[in-house]
Amino acid sequence: MDDAVVNPQTSGTATSTPTTASPTATKYYRAQVAKTPSGGVDTGVAPAEPERPYALMAGGMALVMGSAGGGLLLRRRRAAHAGGAR
Repeated sequence: MDDAVVNPQTSGTATSTPTTASPTATKYYRAQVAKTPSGGVDTGVAPAEPERPYALMAGGMALVMGSAGGGLLLRRRRAAHAGGAR
């Protein structure tokens, strides 16, 4: 395999873009709606705080505790049926 080194050649011409030192103009636009319609959405107002689902959380905890208690009860019945109290 030949290892060839390639040297890029630069051209002799240089270009530049002229820049102007004038300040940028600020463009002002009219409002899209000339008059705010009545009954519109209040902007800048936070929405009402949602209610917390405490009943749902309590129901879920009751379900978890019931299933854990039922599992312990079944384990004790199986141990009593087998003749040992494990």
